[in-house]
This record gives sequence, C-alpha cells and structure tokens, in this order.
Amino acid sequence: MAVSITTQLVLDAARKRGWKVELYPIKSGLSAIILPDGREYFLKGLRSYKSGAVNTFIADNKDLAQLLVTEMGIQIPDSQLFQADLQAAEAFLQKHGFVVVKPLNSAHGLGVTVSIDTVSKLRRAISNAQRYSRVVMLQQHITGDDYRVLVIDHHIVAAAIRKPAYVIGDGMHTIEQLIRRENANDKRGPGYNKQLCYVDMQAAKQFLGQNLVSIPAHGEEVRVMGVANIGRGGVSIDKTDTLNAYMTKDAIRLTQRLRLGVCGVDFIVAEDGKHYFIEMNSQPSLGLHSYPYTGQSRDVANKFLDWLVKDA
Repeated sequence: MAVSITTQLVLDAARKRGWKVELYPIKSGLSAIILPDGREYFLKGLRSYKSGAVNTFIADNKDLAQLLVTEMGIQIPDSQLFQADLQAAEAFLQKHGFVVVKPLNSAHGLGVTVSIDTVSKLRRAISNAQRYSRVVMLQQHITGDDYRVLVIDHHIVAAAIRKPAYVIGDGMHTIEQLIRRENANDKRGPGYNKQLCYVDMQAAKQFLGQNLVSIPAHGEEVRVMGVANIGRGGVSIDKTDTLNAYMTKDAIRLTQRLRLGVCGVDFIVAEDGKHYFIEMNSQPSLGLHSYPYTGQSRDVANKFLDWLVKDA
C-alpha cells in the first residue's frame, strides 16, 4: 500500500523507536502512532491534534499570509488579487514585465505559471489557476533561488534550494525522450510516494511548447518546468548550514506568530541577495530534506516526532 514519502519517513522513524504504528485506508491519509505507555497520536500527513485549524488556514491562504508578513515588515513581491478584472491584470503585467499567476489556495505548484510576459500567456495562466481556486493571485516575478525552510517547534531543522526539473542533453535524444528516460529512474514515482516525483510531462509541454521535440547538445542542462516544486519533478539542494541569518529570523518569527509547530516557509533570494517571502505550507514534504539531490540528508522525521510527543 503506497503512502506519501512524508508519512513513510515518520512511521519508519516511529517504528525504529519501538513504537506501534497503524495505517488506515489509503484514501483517508490517516495513520496513528501508539507509544508504549498507551498514548495514541492520529496523523494526517503532518497534521495532528497540535495543528490549529485557524492558524493552518491562515498559513495556507496566500493572501492572508502575505498580509501578516507585510505587517511584520518582511518583504514580499508586489502582488494583487484577480477575480474578474482583466484590464487591471494586464496593467499589472505591463507594470512589472514578468509576473507569476497562482491559485489563492493550492499547494505543490498546482495551477502556478511563472515568467508570464504577454497578455495571451496571462489569460491562459489565469484560466489554469482558476481550475484550483476561484480567486487568483498575480505576483511580480522575482528571478532567483527558491528556498524551502522547514521549521519545527520554532527551530530551523532544514533548508534547501528547490531547483526546477531539468534534463541533461546527450546530443541524440529530444527533450521529451530525456524526460521519459528520467521518469524511468527507480527513485521517481507518482505524487510524493518516492524520493523524487515524476517530471510532469503535461506541465513540461506547457512550459516548453515546440521546444519539447528539440535535441539539446551533449552536456547541456535544460530546464523543463516553470515552477521549482518537488511535486512537479524538481530536486532539492541542502542549504541548512548556510542559510541566510535574515531568512532564519523571519521564518521563526512567522511560525511563532501563528503558533505553528510545523511549517514550510518559502522565500526567493534575488540576484542582489535580497530575500522575499513567497508563501507558507502547513503540510510540508519531508522528502526533499531527507533525500536531497545534493548535500547532507537531514533527520527531520525524528525532529517532528520529538515535537509531537513534547509536553503531551
């Protein structure tokens, strides 16, 4: 029975401690951990009795999260909500030149389009985002490194750069063929069930267009996805030991204000070194930190268990 990599990591860590675990029907996403003294903890992913409903709602709502971080003096890309006014959206695009469109309430990169520079692309991106949320956010596109900072119990336990899915050319195969070959890698699988996720072919087609059938030169690295999301086939580079002190401070401040015991906080670090808050995720994946593509593995599952049973 396949479970998410996050659930697998947590339950495996619990078993190693000698704790009993139970897995309920797969569609429910529910599991349980039973300690030797009889204490029982139900989990849905990383959500538990310690997850506040209102606080996780705020964290996962992009507009509300940005409102809070702006109040705290944390810099964000210029943003505005889109509901029906195409003229205002086109004016926003004209102002910035490049924009990002994303659903107000979604995760895992679903419905997100980046590097939009024309009105036709903008309209397609809005239509795509509306498949996931009635309200859509437009955001200034910031070029830079995409960071995921994992905070547990108000401490930074891991940080990584999320790199968009890419392939390396061999001078013989098309980009589409290289993607299919990469998806045959045993480490890749559907959803978040393995160390790496399949590269989303449909999203790659939307991002690359006719370039999908081009043949890159030997050794050429070709980005095949707009978003740097692990769920769309991206990879992670561990940066825990070199995380910017300002990002560390801001991520902890945010989770303290919302009283979130577990949270993934996303930043973009621009080419000039400035960092911008992007969004939060109250159900962050642990796989990108336990199985980074490059760098040191972090034992985040045990950090989660320590917090879960703390003060219980």
